[in-house]
Amino acid sequence: MGTLASLPIPFPHAYEDVTIHDERLLLVSLLGPLAGVAEQIRAALGLDACAVWIRHGSRLSMVDSAGPCERLRRHAFSPGLEPKSYIGGQGTSLMTALVHGDEVVGRIGMSCGGGLPIGHDGWRTRVDALCDRLSQEVVWRMTHERLLHEHERMRQSAMIDDVTGAWTRQAFERNLVLSIAAARRRDEALALVLFDLVGLERINERHGLAVGDAALAHLAAVLRANVRSTDELGRTAGDEIAVLLSDADIDEATKVATKLTQRLASRPLVIDELRLPIEVRVAVTTVGPDEATGELAL
Repeated sequence: MGTLASLPIPFPHAYEDVTIHDERLLLVSLLGPLAGVAEQIRAALGLDACAVWIRHGSRLSMVDSAGPCERLRRHAFSPGLEPKSYIGGQGTSLMTALVHGDEVVGRIGMSCGGGLPIGHDGWRTRVDALCDRLSQEVVWRMTHERLLHEHERMRQSAMIDDVTGAWTRQAFERNLVLSIAAARRRDEALALVLFDLVGLERINERHGLAVGDAALAHLAAVLRANVRSTDELGRTAGDEIAVLLSDADIDEATKVATKLTQRLASRPLVIDELRLPIEVRVAVTTVGPDEATGELAL
């Protein structure tokens, strides 16, 4: 039978300052892939099978297993399961919760056909130490994922306009630079169609800012529904939305602009009893392959 101290460290780079000083505990970080963790536990504790569940949101999901785990799977969510429950008769299986404070953040299932050495104080101490350590790791993992999610949300909020769902001007200009370079490599034309929402200030004054925002969002939604998935939308000014058309010359861009203007004319904004026509001014231009940023076209 192996020992917890003798287990290899699958992710020595993660939380090294925390993990390496306590050799009684399983040295593993759940920030990396979990494949192999259950096998390490199984080998260290002399088990026939081991399974690990981790909380994702409101659900516990099995993330790794080793050996025949059918019985453990069946009992993982049994009603009335205690934080530490022996199942299967004669102490052959143990389902123990990973607890942080009052919250169950995960679960470990262990089984051994010859019976678990539950009467051995040393074995119980090692299991408790393992569960304490993995509980900490799971909480770190949950915190890490929450921070990543928040970082991505903040990154997206800086790139996506809240009102229209189109790119912000900064993000649109960045994509324009990349599109110019790609069009130059492929020897393709590139065009911009600019839609200026007429009377936005008047709409805001007469109906309120919420209706003005709804008009902009409606404009963007109609444009997005009638262009290709490869075309880009950006809010380049307070009342202006630009459409970047890939592989389109001035004639093609003019046809697209005409089609989009007709679609907008036939789809007024409707809010309760209010029926608000969407009127736009349109400009069509091409972006030459010799332009570095396309700023002159905006």
